[in-house]
Formats: sequence, C-alpha cells, structure tokens
Amino acid sequence: MLAFAACVAGAAPWDLAPATPLLPGMRDVTFADGSIYRGTLKGSVLHGRGEYVSPYFRYEGDFVDGKKEGIGVYQWEWGDRYEGQFAADQQHGRGRYVYANGDVYEGEFRNGVINGRGVLVTKSGDTYTGSFVGGRANGSGTFRFANGDRYDGEVAHGRPHGRGRMVLASGDRIEGSFADGRPRGLGAYLFANGNRYDGEFVGGEMTGQGTIRYADGTRYEGQVRAGRPAGRGTLDLTDGSRFEGTFEDGLARAEGTLVRRDGTRVPGKLLEGRPVASE
Repeated sequence: MLAFAACVAGAAPWDLAPATPLLPGMRDVTFADGSIYRGTLKGSVLHGRGEYVSPYFRYEGDFVDGKKEGIGVYQWEWGDRYEGQFAADQQHGRGRYVYANGDVYEGEFRNGVINGRGVLVTKSGDTYTGSFVGGRANGSGTFRFANGDRYDGEVAHGRPHGRGRMVLASGDRIEGSFADGRPRGLGAYLFANGNRYDGEFVGGEMTGQGTIRYADGTRYEGQVRAGRPAGRGTLDLTDGSRFEGTFEDGLARAEGTLVRRDGTRVPGKLLEGRPVASE
C-alpha cells in the first residue's frame, strides 16, 4: 500500500467536496485513520485514477499497484503544491512546485527531490535558470535579479560561487571568481564609464593589489582599497611621465617621486590627479 503519513487529530486543512455518484469501476474507501480514497482499485489495491485525502496531504492522480505513478497533483497541509510526474510513489521526472511563500520551481525531479535542470522564480522577482542538486541551485546557471543585475557562471548552495560574470544594472561588469554571491580572489571590474580594474577582491570589494586603467589613458598599479588607489603604487601618465609614491583618497593626493619622460627623478606630489614637482 501507499506509504502515506500517519494522521493527526483534527479536521483536514481542506474541505471535502460533497459526495458525487461514482463512475463505473470507481470505489469510495474510508481508512481507519480517517483518510478517504475515491477512485479505481485492482482488487484491494489503489490502481488507476483516484484522489486520496488525509489531514497531512491531498493527492489526485495516477496510481499503479498502490503507489503514485504517472501524472498527479500533490498538496501538503502547509500549502506547498506539486504538479507533474510521479514514479515509485515520489516526484520523479518533470514537474512544477509552488511553495506556500510564493516561490515557483519548474523543471526536473529525481526520487522526490529537485535535481537536474530547471527554473526557480522567487516571490521577490529573482529568477534562476540552470542546474539543481539536492533541492538547491548547484552547478552552473544564470541568475536574473529583480534589481536588474545578472550573473552567468558557476553556482553552489543556491548562490553565485566559482567562475562567473556579473553584469550590474548600472552597466558595470565583474568577471572572475565568486564566493557566496560576491567576487573574491582575482578578477576584473569593468566600469560603464570605460575604467577597468584587474586585481584582488576581498569581502566583495576591489581591495589588495591591482591595476586600474582609466578611460583617459592613465594607468595605476599598486595597492587598492574599495576600488581606489590607497597605499604604495605607480601612476603612469598620458604624457609619458609617471608618479611613484604613497596614495591617499584615490588620485586626489599622493606624496612621492615624479619620474619625467627623460628619466630624471624629482620629489613631487599628486594633487587632484595632477603631478607637481616639489623642487
């Protein structure tokens, strides 16, 4: 017989429809725990098409030798609902799972668990299309977030994790390694304004050693914090000269050495991105 859950005291969370005349071959069976089955039987075993209602769940669909097999609809007492294929008493094949919280998954199931390729749309408007393992996004896929951001790449534990690319709603783009939904390790940040950062990410920010190529042709290489030059570094200028020193507040202020095009070196400072010799 079916491996249905034991009943609990109290009424079922849904109302049973008034009894209607049964079609030829159908039976109306009430079990000792109060569960009710209306459908076809093979001997004393549920077989064919029927509906089974208990305080814990309601199933309407196909049965084969006492087990859910074929196409059916299964609803839990807490409000989750599955529509799709069953095999050996479990969700197996393709189906649609509607969560009580408003999330919806459509795709593959294996042995009662979301596994394979599918699409998950959350109540908040985020969408994930890709592979699932053990009920969560795992493998590779695409996130389209409600705020306009998009991620393509490797996924683990339901979040961007591994190699991937994030395109932000602002037009900025991040390419590299991600961990727990944020960039980490080595990667690149391409700004919509034409600037580009290549280097380390820490805590989701451009922090560590890196190179910033500005749209105006200048190039900074050195220490970076929160996407701005901070610490020891070198700024190559468009006139062929360069500035070496300690940077503060991005390019707004720095102390160090100005190296002119002819190679001469003089003490200098950087003020609002402009080098000034101290001599």
